[in-house]
Parts: sequence; C-alpha cells; structure tokens
Amino acid sequence: MSALAVVRARVLAAAMILMLSGHLHADTLSPPQLPNLQQHASPASAALNSEALAWRPQVPEKSAPSATDPSPSESELLRPQTILPFQRPAPCAEAPLCPTPVVSIQHASVLGAETTAPTTATAASTLEWRFSGRLHVDHSRFNGVYSRDGRSHGVTYLRRADLGATVRWHPRWRGSALLERDGNGSLNWSAASIDWMPRDGLEWRLGRIDPDFGMEQSVSSSWSVGVERSSIWDLAPDVADSNDGYGIRVDAHDRGWQASVGVYDKRDHNAVVARAVMLPISRKRMRLHVGASIATTRGWHDDGRIRTRLGVRGVTEHDVGRRSTLGRAARAPAAYDNDTAVAIETAWQRGPWMLQSELLQRRLSGTDGRSTRTAHGAYVQLAWFVTGEQRRYDARRGRFGGAKPAHPSVGAWEVFYRLDGLQVKHSRSATVHTAGLSWTAHRTWRAIVSLHRARSGGANDLGETTGTAVSARVQAHF
Repeated sequence: MSALAVVRARVLAAAMILMLSGHLHADTLSPPQLPNLQQHASPASAALNSEALAWRPQVPEKSAPSATDPSPSESELLRPQTILPFQRPAPCAEAPLCPTPVVSIQHASVLGAETTAPTTATAASTLEWRFSGRLHVDHSRFNGVYSRDGRSHGVTYLRRADLGATVRWHPRWRGSALLERDGNGSLNWSAASIDWMPRDGLEWRLGRIDPDFGMEQSVSSSWSVGVERSSIWDLAPDVADSNDGYGIRVDAHDRGWQASVGVYDKRDHNAVVARAVMLPISRKRMRLHVGASIATTRGWHDDGRIRTRLGVRGVTEHDVGRRSTLGRAARAPAAYDNDTAVAIETAWQRGPWMLQSELLQRRLSGTDGRSTRTAHGAYVQLAWFVTGEQRRYDARRGRFGGAKPAHPSVGAWEVFYRLDGLQVKHSRSATVHTAGLSWTAHRTWRAIVSLHRARSGGANDLGETTGTAVSARVQAHF
C-alpha cells in the first residue's frame, strides 16, 4: 500500500471515530488538531491531506430574503439549530438575539424556553381575581373615668366583619370593593374604587377611598400594634375616613420616598389631604421612616366638641360607657366651619425592635365671634418581637404591615408600650398609658390583649378622673 493510501485511510478512520463519539463540530478536523498526521507525511501527501480536511458536505444555500419576506421573529432566532458534521453554524444577522452555540440541541431548546416571555396580549386578556375577608371580635372591661357610674363593666362585640374583592383585567387597570357590616348590623360598601397605573411608581384611584393621613392610620387595623390605634386620633376623627363619600387620589413612589394627594367629597363637606414619606435609611434589618401629612376641610358647620374614648372602643358599645369631653360644644349661633390638621411621623426599626412617634395638631376656625380652637396630641410607642420577627414594610404605601411567624409552631409574640397625650388649648387634657401583648399564630389568626390606665380632665358623673381598662381581640384574616 502506498504512503498516500495510508494517510487517507488514517484520516477517514479518525473522522469516523470522532463522529461516532458525538463530539464532532465545525473545527474538529482543522489542521492544527492533527499535527502527527502532517508531520509523517510527504509534501505531496500533506497537500492532499489539507484538501481532504477542507472538504465539507455541500448544503444548499438559501436565497437572500427579499424586501417582502417577513423578518425572523425572536422565537425563530431562539429555535435550536441543527449543525451537520464538518459544517460551521450559519452567521446570525440579529446579533443581540443570536443564541449561544451549544453542542447539545436539547439544552439549546431549554434555554430558548427560559428566555421566551409571554406576550403582552396574553397577559392583558387574563382576568385575575382575589378575594379576602376579616373578622374581629373584641371584648372590653373598664371602670372609673371610662364609665358613667365608675363601676366595672364588660362588653363583647363584633368590631369588624367584611369581605373584599379585587379584579385585574389589564396589567395597569384593576378594581376593588369592600363590603362591611356596620355597628347596626347592616351591610354597606365601605370602599369601592378603580385603580389606574400608567407607569411604574404612579397610581390613580377613583371612587370611595379613605384619605392617606398619618403613619398609624395608614396601617390596616388587622396589623395595628394594639387592639386600637392611639387615642390622639380622636382629636380629628374623620381626617382619614371617607365618610361614605367619594374622592380621587394619586400615589407616587420611588426608591426612598412615597407621596400621595387626594380631593374628597365627604357628603357634607370637602377635604384635600396630602402625605409625604422619606426613608433616609432603608436596609434589610434597619429602617428610618419620616413623614408629614396635612388635611384641610371646607364647607361644613360643627359645634366643635372634641371627645375621646381614651383608647378603649368598648365604652361606646356599652350603655354605661362614656367618652371624655376635652373641648365643649360651642353655643349657638357660634360654630366652627373650617379646620386644618397637620401630623408629623417618624419610626425607627432595627430587627425586632420598633420605636415610633407621631404629633398631631388640629385648628378649627370659629364663626360668629367664636375664637379658633386648637387641639394637640402626641404618642410614643416601643414594640419588640420576642421571637425575633420584623414587621414588613410596604414602600408603595409608606406603611408598616404585619410579621410572618419565623416558627409556625410557636407563632410571633410581640410586646409593646405606648404613651398618649391629648390637650385642647384653654380647655382639658388627657393621658393614656397602654401596654400589651399580641400573638400571631398564622397569617390568618391573631390575638391581642391591651391594658390601659387613663387620666382625663373630663370627669365622669362621680367626678372621677382616672380609670383602668382591658381590651382583647381575636381576629381571622384570609
């Protein structure tokens, strides 16, 4: 056998071995990878060897696309390419979308599936429904200044029972409604709105919506620290309530800030409410929250009386319970027609610890010679999760939420203390101490117990100015 025949036999044998092993690609038989074959060959044999290595099966070439041919889609570009032996992959005209050449065609198919996103039309045509509900059952026992006769009284009542529904028919449109059972046992729509999100970080809301005022007021009652919020909000009881009216509100947020402003028709008067929040520090286990709110009301007439439950809702659920009057009603024809409320909020969260405080001022403009009435309120609150959890934070709304138990078998245990101070200028003042314990067994179940001790300038029928109370709640949220 001649030397040329030996060289050809060796080349064909090596090619068949590599093809059977499945590792052959475009550059497998390039001359640099077979140096031994060329080193032992004569010049004539080397030339024939180079010619044999340069041979590839001829694949019919496609004609160049015409101007009327459709351009390749992203899914077509991501489709796996079949690579024949001794053939280089065809050049890709769409460089940013070209798939990375891989040896395994099956692996290339998986990558194509992972990188293909659903189209906007599919997402827009899908309706998303979500339903929710909550049930709050409370119990209160109180004495002293909390009751008319000073004796101890108890009451158990249904604090809240409502059902909610949210539907999203477009990525930027959704509607929501909340059906609530009121204190008289009747059902009414406490909230109903249509939301439009023209872009990320911006949301418009139209319908029956509550104004955004204050940090504690923005937190859902299902995740408030105590059974009830601070008693300072009795100084401006309607500032964060829709009063069965309607309004339009815009919310905006970005990294480190959140803001909202709304105009509301509250049946018997109009209001403009705005709030802004900043996060100078926002880390995983540490957060500093500061903000301010302002609300102005026009077009209403009121006698200006200011009363407080002193942190115990049960006093208005029992016939003998009473509210303490801090600002007496104006005698007719004198009245108040406009008022302005301003609040400053701050919170420091570090792991399971959270320290928060808010200041509130409300000014009522008098008529018919009645002077302006000013009310002040402030509270400071310290809370600690004994089991180590941390309250979640909603950057879109600038508010704190609940905590998911780290150990479901133990639940999340939180203790807190709050000091409230209320005063109506040139009139009376009140102080409330509240300490409590809450247990979140699951996202559905939660129980809270609060102990209260209050002193008020608005004495009861016996002249008592101090009193104690206990509040408890069992809630289900789903």
